[in-house]
Amino acid sequence: MCIKESLRLHPPVTVISRCCTQDITLPDGRVIPKGVTCLISIFGTHHNPAVWPDPEVYNPFRFDPESSKDRSPLAFIPFSAGPR
Repeated sequence: MCIKESLRLHPPVTVISRCCTQDITLPDGRVIPKGVTCLISIFGTHHNPAVWPDPEVYNPFRFDPESSKDRSPLAFIPFSAGPR
């Protein structure tokens, strides 16, 4: 829990980029066209108060199984997401 919380507060990679391989329609109807490069802010995700209450406070108990069961698996992405 302590390592995960440290990585949440201080991610080793702060931003990643991905190139869209197909047109993507967002829930609000906007379209991200194929070929566009999207930036994903890992730092911003890990410090988002809508996902992490008191995001600037070190609290390893955020990663207690009971505390994290309702959180999206994409809320904590210190090294990006997906298979390696």
